[in-house]
Amino acid sequence: MLESALSGATPKCKRLVEWAEKLAEGQCDGKHFSKVEVDLGFGWTRKTTLKYLREAVSLGCLAMDRDRVEKSTDFWFVKKVESPLVELPKPEDILELSAEVVTPE
Repeated sequence: MLESALSGATPKCKRLVEWAEKLAEGQCDGKHFSKVEVDLGFGWTRKTTLKYLREAVSLGCLAMDRDRVEKSTDFWFVKKVESPLVELPKPEDILELSAEVVTPE
């Protein structure tokens, strides 16, 4: 959940991008795919396919041959979903800090 919030990608969008990346592996110019292939590959309705293609394109993870997802016939992988590195405190550090706050001087 936190990773989705930080990367801006929903789990379904991330799955779509990973699928497109696997299609592109071993291809010198990448593998192009269509909305129909996404519909069938994921069992999604066209409305769902368009939603997650839009999301992936807006994140720069997929590219398309036209200016709008609805008009495009070809899509291809560009880059993975980026997950920003966020360093969270360790549990023991939190316990130490909370002990300092609770203990009166």
